Amino acid sequence: MAGLNFSPTWAPRAGVVVVAVLGACHDPKEAVAPRPCPAQGVPVLSFAILERTGTTTPDTAVVGAVTFLAPGAPYTAYEWKVGNDPRTFTQQRVALNFAATDTLRTYAVRLIAHRPLNQACSANDSGVDTLTRALTIAPYASRKSPLLGRFHGANLDAPADTFTVRLAAEPDHRYPPGTPNAPVVVYLTNLGKGCASPWFEVAAGWHGAALDYSRNDYGCFAEVGTAQVADDRRTVRIEYSQLRNFPNRTSRVFVGHRVR
Repeated sequence: MAGLNFSPTWAPRAGVVVVAVLGACHDPKEAVAPRPCPAQGVPVLSFAILERTGTTTPDTAVVGAVTFLAPGAPYTAYEWKVGNDPRTFTQQRVALNFAATDTLRTYAVRLIAHRPLNQACSANDSGVDTLTRALTIAPYASRKSPLLGRFHGANLDAPADTFTVRLAAEPDHRYPPGTPNAPVVVYLTNLGKGCASPWFEVAAGWHGAALDYSRNDYGCFAEVGTAQVADDRRTVRIEYSQLRNFPNRTSRVFVGHRVR
């Protein structure tokens, strides 16, 4: 499939299932209770989609690396099909690279996962579960991304000290204003509170971003971390650390609600 390259990662070790059988004496006339369904029941198959920033997304990611992560036990084997790629991937974790696109493109991602039979819960159980999800790949720094906007809130360690952070897609500040076709990048402002650097660029996904400012200037303290916007787009959670007292970093968590 054009624009799709596979980068192998790792395969999980095969799990070991131990079954203990206990016998008991009973009256042959005594009715034998039906075999109960195990507490865990038949699992409901799911898988995670991780953007290149390491953040999760329910259905959309920007161009670049995307990782598909299947659950572990009781599953022991996997078969992935992505779009019209003729290959079948068999790792628990699969990383693919989606090439640049100027429009939204949607791919069907199917996982077939194998596990031990669970006929105590279902006599017709095959031990094979299948799930197909649609993944849309968007151009980088799309202005429709739920990541972008203003979020008002506070750090969890100081809930009364509120402030507003801003994530915005703007022309690259390294180019003179008005430069035709200047690349668009995503900038973060006011994290931590008072950080006003015009150069605080983040590696943006669709629902999340990776932060690494690495400078102490403009009221910033070398903030490093990740931002994750909720699926409903209403809130953002930014887990980050600051270098206020070299060489020790201070960990913080900002939670904000969208105001724009």
